[in-house]
Amino acid sequence: ASATCQANGVFTSVTCTPDPCTPTEVANSDMSTTDSITGATGDEITVTCDSGYTGSASATCQANGVFTSVTCTPDPCTPTEVANSDMSTTDSITGATGDEITVTCDSGYTGSASATCQA
Repeated sequence: ASATCQANGVFTSVTCTPDPCTPTEVANSDMSTTDSITGATGDEITVTCDSGYTGSASATCQANGVFTSVTCTPDPCTPTEVANSDMSTTDSITGATGDEITVTCDSGYTGSASATCQA
C-alpha cells in the first residue's frame, strides 16, 4: 500500500494488519480439539496440559504463519510390581500416564489383567 500526500497536506492512512496463523491443536491439553488454536501474528494462546501431563505453555503465532510448538508429555508413574506374577521383580512395572502394562499371574494364581498408569 502507499501513503499519498493529499491536497490538504495529510497523508492517506495505511494500516498493517497481522496475518492469520494456520490453526492447530495440542494433544492431551485444553486445546486438543482440532484447529482449536487460532490467531494472527503476535498472538499468544495459553495451552494447559491435562492432569497427568507436563508442558503447559503459550503457543505464539509467528510471522511465518505457524504457531510455536507446545507438547504435553505424559508424567511417569511410580514403578511397582505384582507378587506372584510375571511382574514380581521390584519396580518391574514402569510407564507414564496412559501406558497399559499386561500382568500375567503365575500358575496357581488368578487375576491376570492390565496395570494402567493413571493421572
